[in-house]
Amino acid sequence: MPSPLNQRQFRRALVLCGLVVAVALGTSAHGASSNVTVNLDVLSWTSVDSAVCAATPSAVSFGTALPNDKLTTTADCRVAFDSNSPTASLHLRQADRAGNPMWRLPVGTFDQGFDGASGTGNGFVSLDLGGQHDNAVDVDVDSQQRVVIARRSVFAAIKTSITRLDANGVADPSFGTSGTWQPVSGNHREPTDTELFADDSVAWVGTWWNGANMDVVAGRLTPLGQTDTSFSGPDGQHELHIGTGDNTPSGLALDEAGNYVIAGSAQVAGSEDVAMYRLSSTGVPDVTFDGPSGTGNGSFTFSVVAGNEHVEDVRVQADGRIIVSGSVADGRLFVARLLSNGALDPTFDGPTGIGNGIVIHDLPGSPEVAYAVEPTPDGRILFSGIANDDLLIGRLEADGDLDPLFAGDGSYARNIGGQDIAFDLALQENGSILVVGRSLGSQAWTARVDTTGSADLSFDGPTGTGNGLVAVNFPGVNDQGIAVDVVDGAPVIAGRGDNATEDTAVAKIAASSIPSYDGGAASWTSAPMFGACLRATTAASATWTPHISCPTTNGVYWKGVAPTTSQIASKSGAGSSVDLRFGVHVGNTTGPGAYVAPLEFVVMAP
Repeated sequence: MPSPLNQRQFRRALVLCGLVVAVALGTSAHGASSNVTVNLDVLSWTSVDSAVCAATPSAVSFGTALPNDKLTTTADCRVAFDSNSPTASLHLRQADRAGNPMWRLPVGTFDQGFDGASGTGNGFVSLDLGGQHDNAVDVDVDSQQRVVIARRSVFAAIKTSITRLDANGVADPSFGTSGTWQPVSGNHREPTDTELFADDSVAWVGTWWNGANMDVVAGRLTPLGQTDTSFSGPDGQHELHIGTGDNTPSGLALDEAGNYVIAGSAQVAGSEDVAMYRLSSTGVPDVTFDGPSGTGNGSFTFSVVAGNEHVEDVRVQADGRIIVSGSVADGRLFVARLLSNGALDPTFDGPTGIGNGIVIHDLPGSPEVAYAVEPTPDGRILFSGIANDDLLIGRLEADGDLDPLFAGDGSYARNIGGQDIAFDLALQENGSILVVGRSLGSQAWTARVDTTGSADLSFDGPTGTGNGLVAVNFPGVNDQGIAVDVVDGAPVIAGRGDNATEDTAVAKIAASSIPSYDGGAASWTSAPMFGACLRATTAASATWTPHISCPTTNGVYWKGVAPTTSQIASKSGAGSSVDLRFGVHVGNTTGPGAYVAPLEFVVMAP
C-alpha cells in the first residue's frame, strides 16, 4: 500500500428514480389499443479523491515518539468527496473494521494473555469436541476481538460446531451453549467455512447428506450464536444442489451487499466441475447470478479443463468481481475470475492472452495447488499453497499474469522441511502477507513476506532467529496450521494439534495497539489514544465540531476512529472537502516499534 491511509472509491448501484413513458399507439377502427412501458434506472455515484493525503506525508505521519508524548500531525489531510446525491456525506472508520485503530506490526512472539480457561495457555488454547481428528476448518476475529472457529471431528461419529472464544481464549458464555453452537443432531450438517457480518453475526456454509449424496447447506447465526430462523430454509438453513451427484462447498465470501458467494465442486457428467452459488443475506437464491450460460438463476457450474478440478477458495473484489482458486487433475493450479453476474471475466487472460476468465499456471514441480486467494486493494491477486513440495505465495497482475515485481517472477517459494503447504493467507494493512500451514511429519508454522515478495526478517518469533518464519508449537509433532485471521495486526491461527486426542488448537501472536480516543479527560492525560480532528471544511454542514488548531487538549473537536462509520460532514455544491489532523498520546507501557493506523473514508448517499 502506498501509505498507512487506506482510501477506496465507492460506486453504489442505487435506484434514484423510475421514469415511466407511456406510448399510446393509434387506435384502429375497431377501438383496439396497445401500450408499452419504457423504464429507466439511474445509478447514483460517489467518489473519494484517490490522492487523499498522499501529496503531504506529514499529514499522515507523527515521526518518532517516546512514552507519554502527545503529538499531532503538522499538515492537513485533505479529503475531497463528491456525489450526484445532494445529501451525500463523508464518513470515517477503521479499515479493518475491528479492534483498535492504531497498532504495531507483530514480530512473532505469542500473546501471553491468550490463556484459555486454564489460565496457563501462554498464547495457545486447545479445544476438544469429544472425539479424535478434531480440526479447525476456519477462524475469524470479530469486532470485539473474539475468536470464531468452525470445527469438525471425523473419528467414529462426525461432530461439528462453531465456537466463539473471548479475547483471552476463554469460551464466550453469551454465544450458543457455553460458547458453542452445533447443528441439529442427526441432520449431518457440517460447517466448512465461515464469514462475519458487521454486527458479528456468523455466515456459514457446509455439507449436508440428503440420504443419497452430499449437498451444500448455508445458514446464519445471530450475534449470540443462535440459529437465525429468518434465514430462508428449514430450521434457518438453505440447501443447494446442482445435478444429481455430490455437491461439496470449499469456500464462502460475503460481497458488499451481504450476499453469500459460495464456491465448490459438483459432479457433472462423470467429472468434478467448479460449482458456484449465490444467496442473499437472508438465504434467497440470487436469480441474477447466471454464470457463463446466462441461465444459472443463482447456481451454475463451469469447467476449467477436461477432467476433474478441485476448488479451494473464493473471494470477492471491491468492484464485485469474484475470484476462485484451486487445482486441476494434472497437478497444476488455477485462478478464475467472474463478473458479478457469474460470467467469466474476458479481461482475465493470463500469459497466453486467451484465458477468457480462467488462468492456469504451471510452476516448477508438482503438485501445485492454490489453497487460498486474496485480492489486494490495487486490483492484483495473491494466492498461497504448494508447488514442488515447497511453501508457495504468488501474486497475479489484474489480467491474471504473474507479477514480475513480486519475488522476481511472481512467485515466492520456501523449503521448510518435508512437504510444505500454506493453507491460508491474510493480507495485513501495510501490505505484508501472512500465511499459515504445516510441514508433513513436522509442525505448524506461520510465515510473512513483504510487498516485494521477500521474507520479512523482522518476523522472528520468540527465538529472534525466525527470519520470516515462526514455528507454531501446537501439541504434538505432526500438527497443522489451517486458517488465519488478523485484527489490529495480531494474527490468530487455528488448526489441529497432534496430541493423544488430536484437539483443535488456536494460537494468538501478540501485537501492541493504541485505542481510540474516547472523549474523556484521560485520553490526553494518562491513557494512550489515537483520534482525529476536523480543522476546516468546505462542506455544507459539519457533524464534527471544527477547530482551527486542533491542540492536544480535551475537547469536543477530537473524535475517536471506531470500527463503524462516523459521519464527518455533508456535501455542499458540486464537490466538498474536509481538512483533518490526527493526534496520538503514547502511553507508559506502549511497546516500541512502528505503528500504523489504517483508515477508510466512505461516501454515503441515500
